[in-house]
Amino acid sequence: MISHLRSLCLLVPLFLISCSSEKSDSTHYRKKLEAPSGYGLLYETGNWEHPDYAKPFESFGNQRIVVEISDSSGRNTEVTIPWRRSDSNPQAKDLIVVDASTNQIVEKRYILEVGNESGHLIFQPNPNSSRYYIYFLPHHSTGSYYPKLQYNQPTFCPDKKWVAEVEAGLKASDRLPKAKVIAFESIDDFNSFFPMEVIAAKEEVARYTARNPSDFYLFPEYRDYPVRMKDDLPQRWVNDSVQVNGLTDTALLGEYFTFQVALFSPDHHLQDVIVDLFDFEQRNGNSISKNYLTCFNLGGIDLNGKPFSKRVDVPAGKVQPLWFGLNVPEDAAAGTYQGRVVIQASGLLPDTVFIKLNVLPKEIADHGDGNPEKMSRLRWLNSTVGTDETG
Repeated sequence: MISHLRSLCLLVPLFLISCSSEKSDSTHYRKKLEAPSGYGLLYETGNWEHPDYAKPFESFGNQRIVVEISDSSGRNTEVTIPWRRSDSNPQAKDLIVVDASTNQIVEKRYILEVGNESGHLIFQPNPNSSRYYIYFLPHHSTGSYYPKLQYNQPTFCPDKKWVAEVEAGLKASDRLPKAKVIAFESIDDFNSFFPMEVIAAKEEVARYTARNPSDFYLFPEYRDYPVRMKDDLPQRWVNDSVQVNGLTDTALLGEYFTFQVALFSPDHHLQDVIVDLFDFEQRNGNSISKNYLTCFNLGGIDLNGKPFSKRVDVPAGKVQPLWFGLNVPEDAAAGTYQGRVVIQASGLLPDTVFIKLNVLPKEIADHGDGNPEKMSRLRWLNSTVGTDETG
């Protein structure tokens, strides 16, 4: 009797992994392309002039909010900005309001509140000017190689009489005209926060976890959008009405295909994360062996060409991306493959991410290393080139 119970106890974890590994009709693949306008705020490139980075410089910053006003009389105007920024201590950084028509700073502005999710301020616009830029990461730098950069600390309006009038109006609950937020602009595409540095509001995260109760969450993400934030979830991940648990992508023969799975738990410290890898399979029986699949976070090849393993723990409330690479063989059969990775933390039930990969009948040179944005060069981390002691 005791031996039967022991056998049953050993089979239960295997059964749970097997159940969580099977693809079902509940697989929901993440959308790859998203329209910035779908976020309630247009994200675009402003393409204003860069400073001379070779010299010491002071800059309004690489991010700005575009607002418009309908009242051209010059009355004090209020604006609330849902900027969803991820930087630490945003209240310790200055805000600069600039008249878009003249590129001159608007001196009369009063900051009511600054937080990661939004900002709230009052400013006095110039008569007959309707569009304004609000820069929220102004900084100065030493320039040249290895520059030291500091964000400008908050400054205050020098017109004390105007400030007193604003504060008196706040106490009297005066109603001010409101500016309309038009767009979120970055200096160029490289510095854009969209979409992976646009944070989800705490209320949105709470709704998501309440709708999808779990000890921990897996967020599959495409190689096109590297995970950048460790303390916040991107709004992109909690926008969906269903819980996304898959990716669908394409690769060429010989390509080193990469993808990510981010781990997050609001309440649990995830300890000793384990990843189970499985073959990528076609319906006709063709397959790509799991031996071609790697999770870089859990181990690899060191500088001496020796294999190593690494333990991964994820503190509660933190985001940990796991990067995976699949070396698609040059002689693989073209067509659609179904793959999966099963991820588990110590003491918690496993969960699964499904990968649908369409391998095209075309070969790519150098495994795709010529396109750095595809992240195929991650495979270099496990290279043994130059480690042969015999020369």
